[in-house]
Amino acid sequence: MLTESAEAADRVLNHAMSGITSRHVLHDFGNVKERALQLWADKLEGLVR
Repeated sequence: MLTESAEAADRVLNHAMSGITSRHVLHDFGNVKERALQLWADKLEGLVR
């Protein structure tokens, strides 16, 4: 699995949050995005070796 959750994938892809969530969740999810992108980088590195 390359991400810990579907939400992590949504944050990396910068998908908009819907409804009331978009108004109340002000966190930038930087740590979630960083972890997901590092997992992806590790996977790609393993494929090209």
